[in-house]
Amino acid sequence: MVLTATTENMILSASIQCRDPFIHPSIGNSISTDNYACRQLVINTSPSSYSTTLDYCVADSTATIRTRKFLTNRLLARKQMVVDIIHPARANISKDELRDKLAKMYKVDKEVVFCFGFRTQFGGGKSTGFALIYDNLESAKKFEPAYRLARHGLVEIKKISRKQRKERKNRAKKLRGTKKAKASAAKK
Repeated sequence: MVLTATTENMILSASIQCRDPFIHPSIGNSISTDNYACRQLVINTSPSSYSTTLDYCVADSTATIRTRKFLTNRLLARKQMVVDIIHPARANISKDELRDKLAKMYKVDKEVVFCFGFRTQFGGGKSTGFALIYDNLESAKKFEPAYRLARHGLVEIKKISRKQRKERKNRAKKLRGTKKAKASAAKK
């Protein structure tokens, strides 16, 4: 099944083959015998020229986003995947722009998409990282680490002054075992 939607500045193309109706509810069990899902998004910022082939995209500001190793993690109420970005003519794509495009691909709110761990291959042109899409914002706040929530502006980390941290460390030095852990935890 191939879905294609064209707007003024973007071409969206998704090819889906799966047995799992959760990945795409409209296709059900009749598409394929293997449990494989592949989605692609081509970003083209020049409205005059549209790229029709997804394998070979050469333009000044074109990037291809592919997701693989898609997994639905019900215990953590999220979908997780590896994201490959092919950007031959760009330095890289910002995580904010990537969150927008992934949210559009999977038809979710941008606030529940978390991207991290991106590495650009030697020589440039391709980056690979990880993305999580939570079912709702509450589960994202419950399961995501505080530093990633702080990056998105969902929580604010209290900055303890350097002097207070040193005093707490020196007080904890005088104690042993569980008392040491209690003293440092209570002073936070």
